[in-house]
Amino acid sequence: MAALRPLLLALTLCLMPAAAAAATVVESSGEGEVSVRPDQARLSLGVTTEAATAKEAMDANARTMTAVVAALATAGFAGPDVVATRAVSLTPVMDHRPQQEPRIVGYRANNTVQVTTRDPAAIGRALDAGVQAGANVAGGIAFTVADPRPAETQALRLAVQDAQHRATAMAEALGRRLGRVLEVRTLDVERPTPRFETMAARGAVASTPVEPGLITVRARVTLKAEVR
Repeated sequence: MAALRPLLLALTLCLMPAAAAAATVVESSGEGEVSVRPDQARLSLGVTTEAATAKEAMDANARTMTAVVAALATAGFAGPDVVATRAVSLTPVMDHRPQQEPRIVGYRANNTVQVTTRDPAAIGRALDAGVQAGANVAGGIAFTVADPRPAETQALRLAVQDAQHRATAMAEALGRRLGRVLEVRTLDVERPTPRFETMAARGAVASTPVEPGLITVRARVTLKAEVR
């Protein structure tokens, strides 16, 4: 047994540096941000009509919406992949009076279409054409990127580089150097879409200016690495 003690002590001394080095790990976070110009825009245009009967409300709505779709086609916005019906509804208009049962006094018809274009700067022209043809409700103009994957990839690459830079700084502050990367984990990738809420007014004649701006793609990651 006494002869084994020097051997055990030598093995312990040899294993201690390896164990200590394996236990020294730094963890850092990184962020990457990429701004891209949108290449697609969407606009919701609607027609709301009211009449004494359901048929009158729907007939009036259909006539106006037909004119809106025709005006959009004349302005260069046509086809099922460009103009698509989003919602059609018919609801009673109720008269509520104190101490009386509510009664129907008319009907309200709504029809909404969505206009999609690969020329974001042209979406103002679609708004003008629709409003002049009778559209009296406009939703938000949404600017998007048809394929966000290249921007996401670049944002993730920048986020990893940022995390590695921070980890290197932490290691140098300890008088060490960064070793093997043990783990890289994506926290999230954000794709916020700027929206401009615009309410249409019947009879608009001036061209509506629309500025697409830029879309910012953000990514966040965490990184774990050995310190030697």
